[in-house]
Formats: sequence, C-alpha cells, structure tokens
Amino acid sequence: MLIEDALALIEEGSMRGAAERRNVTQPAFSRRIATLENWLGVKLVERLANKVEIKDALLNRQDEFRSLLKKMDSLRGEYTSSVNSLKIGTQHTLASSVFPEIYNQISEYEFIDKIRLRTRNQDEIISQFLKYEIDLAITYHTKNTPMPPFNDSVLQKIWRRDSLVPVIGGDLRFSLNEKQELPINTAILCYPPESEFGKILEASGAYEELANDNPRPLETGFAAGMSELIKLGTGIGWVPQSLARDDIQRGDLLVLSQSYGRIPLDVVLTSHEQNRIGKNVIKRLINEAV
Repeated sequence: MLIEDALALIEEGSMRGAAERRNVTQPAFSRRIATLENWLGVKLVERLANKVEIKDALLNRQDEFRSLLKKMDSLRGEYTSSVNSLKIGTQHTLASSVFPEIYNQISEYEFIDKIRLRTRNQDEIISQFLKYEIDLAITYHTKNTPMPPFNDSVLQKIWRRDSLVPVIGGDLRFSLNEKQELPINTAILCYPPESEFGKILEASGAYEELANDNPRPLETGFAAGMSELIKLGTGIGWVPQSLARDDIQRGDLLVLSQSYGRIPLDVVLTSHEQNRIGKNVIKRLINEAV
C-alpha cells in the first residue's frame, strides 16, 4: 500500500531503509513513491545525488496518513471478519526452519480458513504484537534474552527447544587436530551485533572463546545464508540446529564440541488472551506437542 510506503519512508528516513523494510528493491520503492506523488499532485521528496530529502508536504501530514491507514485497516477488517484469518509474525530464520512444521499442523485446524505470515526482525514482531497487528508471534528466546515482561493479558508458551550450534563445513571438516580443535586463525562468520543472534552470541561469550585475532571476514543477519557459506569451508559460525539439521545429517556441516559454545534456544508462542484464534492455536499446538 502506498500509504504504508510513505510512512515507512518517514520512519526510516531514507529510500534504502524504507525499501528494505517494505521488502522491495530501492528503485521499485522510489517508483512507488513517485506514483503516490503523481496521485496526490504534490512533491513529497527531493531526490538529490546521494540521498533524498523528505519534504514538509509529507512530514507535516504523517498523522493524517496514519489515521487514513487505520481507517482503511478497520474497513478491511470489517470485510474479512467473516473469515477466520490467522496472522502470524515470526523471525526470518524461524520462517525457514520451524514454521513449516507449525504450518503443517495448524493448516488442518477446522477454525482457520486462511493463514497470513509476516517475517520481520524480533523487535518488529514484538512491536506489531503489542499493536494487535498479529494474532500469533513465534520468536526465539534464551536465558540471556528473556521474554518481554508481559502482564496476565498475554499468553506465552514454549513450543520447542532449539539451539545455536557451532558448525564448520568444506575442507575445514578435515582440519581438526587430535583434541578436535580448529586450526589457529580460523575465520569467524558473525551476525551483526544489533541482530537477535548477534546479541545472543555476544552475551554468551561464544565469540570470546576463540582468539581475539581470529579474522572476521563476513557479517550477515541471515542464518540461512551463513549456513550456506559455512558449507563452503569459509569459517566457523553458529546456526540454529533446526535450520541445519539436514546438512548435519548429510555430513555437509560438522557440529563442533560444546567447548566452542552451544546455546539453548526456546521457540516461544505468544498471543493476547482475548485473541480467540491465536489463543486457540497455542493451546492446541501445546497439547499436540505433549
């Protein structure tokens, strides 16, 4: 929706950040803003050489844009109220590793007609949950990243256990010494420090277990991409075991000893108590898992 594009541009402050948030390329996002400008008949941004300047015509009307979006969402909700639609928000990694298993179960539930999946960073998922924009949140938590302090109006249940495991691939699989230790100066593939896995690994001290002078040639927030790079023998990295299970079983990835840091993860389901469909899904999933 073009209104959502405009609000994303205001909140991100740049075409690049807004395009990433809206999951489109920057040129495509720029064309969408141009479409909105043409429809309104007013210039919303000043396109400069290396940046864009958001004009007052957009900044001064953001409250009106938000109000209009809220009304449109309300209208859409009235039209779809007869459909038992389940809106799920989950982290990118969980969408690839855990969600397919959850989907196989809940797609058979007689009280669900349609499932809508949103993948975001964990902070964004929690934010959308607090604004009642999703029915069910599926997120990772550890003892170093405790669950948000919700009150009794929120239902939270641990559905599965997972873990971040240190793995290597390629020729590195055959380079361990007799003590199952990696060669000196083995490269470390890292997550950005502001990402959820980056925070978890920094808090656990897993990176510090290796020498401080180990090269860190790559940083990525996508665990699936990191797993593929590790399989090439580019270095050591930590990936969710649920995501790497098949590669581990085939021998493409080798799990290192716990001395390198193996971090337990909880897959947590969250819904508001008054959200009928989200609450019912959690209770049924938990009962089936027992």
